[in-house]
Amino acid sequence: MARHGVVRYDVEQLKSNRKVISENPRGERGSVLLVGETDGGRLLTVVLAPTDDLTTWRPATAFDASRHHRSLFDRRYR
Repeated sequence: MARHGVVRYDVEQLKSNRKVISENPRGERGSVLLVGETDGGRLLTVVLAPTDDLTTWRPATAFDASRHHRSLFDRRYR
């Protein structure tokens, strides 16, 4: 995440802000994409990986949303 200029606090903000969750067609089996806004309006894509606890996911990486991920978000909210 840090390599992409995203810190943990940015990712935590997505929990309470507008977001879209979708399957991750390129990632590990079972991972999902969370595309959402930070409090400052930055649109991020977070790759969430499953853990042994079925109710818990962990961020594998996060980065500024691509054009495709932005369009997923825009279709839902704009």
